[in-house]
Amino acid sequence: MSDSNTRAYLFKFRGSDYVFCRTAGHGAEAQAQVVQKVSTGELLIRKVSKNRLDRSKCIEPNEFHLMEEYLSKPPRSPDIRPLIPEFYGYEKIQSKNGLFHLVSYWQLINGGSVKDLIMTKYNSIKHTKFNPDKRFPARLIARMLHQVFSSLQHLYTVYKKPIFHKDLHPGNIWLHFAPSGDGELSDIPDFYLGDFGYAGWDFGFNPNHMATRDIDQVMEWARLLICINLPEHQRPPRDGAVPYPDDPQRGRTIPGDAPMTAILSLYYDFCHELKQFKDQAGRRIREPSCPPPDLSNFIRRAEALEKKLTPSLTGLRRL
Repeated sequence: MSDSNTRAYLFKFRGSDYVFCRTAGHGAEAQAQVVQKVSTGELLIRKVSKNRLDRSKCIEPNEFHLMEEYLSKPPRSPDIRPLIPEFYGYEKIQSKNGLFHLVSYWQLINGGSVKDLIMTKYNSIKHTKFNPDKRFPARLIARMLHQVFSSLQHLYTVYKKPIFHKDLHPGNIWLHFAPSGDGELSDIPDFYLGDFGYAGWDFGFNPNHMATRDIDQVMEWARLLICINLPEHQRPPRDGAVPYPDDPQRGRTIPGDAPMTAILSLYYDFCHELKQFKDQAGRRIREPSCPPPDLSNFIRRAEALEKKLTPSLTGLRRL
C-alpha cells in the first residue's frame, strides 16, 4: 500500500481470505466486525468473543447449535418464509497468551434494527411523539408483522418442540435492504429475526415462560410503530386492552388515513385473537406442554394487507 501507516488485517476461515473493513459494534459478549471475502467481495459480519478461555472451556454457545442443527433447516411449509441471518460457522482462535476465543461468521444485515429506527428517526423508544412529517409507512408495519411472524412460525414448527426466542426486543428485529438488479439497495427493507442467544426450549414449570411471550413482544413493537403515526387520543392503549368487536371505537376510521385505519384494525384483530388463546389456555400457558398459537392466519392476513397497501408505500430509506 502507498501509505506506510495503513495496515490490512487478513483472516482465514475455511480456506477463504477475509480482510477487515471496520468495527460494527460492541456487545456484552463479543465485538462485531465487518469483513470482506477477498475472492467475491461479499461483506460479512465477524463476531469475536471477548472472553479468553482454556480450549476445553471454550465451548460452542447454544446459539451456534440452534443455527446449525435447526434454524438453518428448510421450513415445514412453503407458506413459511423465515428471515433469519445466515450462519456460516465458527472456529476457535488462540490468543498470544495461549487462551482461546470464539470467532463466528454471519450474514451482514445492513439496515440496523427497529430500535435504531425508532431512536434515530422518532425520538424515544418509550415515549414517541406524533409528528405528521415523520410517519412510519403503514405497509411496513404490515410487512414487519408478516415477516417476523413467519420467522417465529419457523421456530415453532421446525422441530418436534417449539423453539422460543425469549428476547424479542426491538433491537433484535433487524432491517435489511437487499441489493436490486442494478446493484442499488432496495428502498423497502426486509425484517429479520436476530440474536438467538437466549433461544431454546423450556423444561418444567417456569413462572417467566409464556407460550405467547414472543408474539406479545412483536405486537408491542407494532403498537409503538402505530403510535408514531397517531395523535395520543387515537393510539391503541399501552396496557393491551382491546375494544370488543362490536365496540364503535374498534371500527373507528382515522380521517384521511385509510392505510393506518387498516393497520389499526388488523392490530386489534390480532390482539383479540391472542386474548382468546390466553383465556382458553388458562394457567397452562406457562407450562412447556402448552404450544404457542398457530400463526398461519396472522401471516396470511398481514401479508394480504401489505400487498393491498403497496401503492401507498414510500421507501423507508427516503424518510
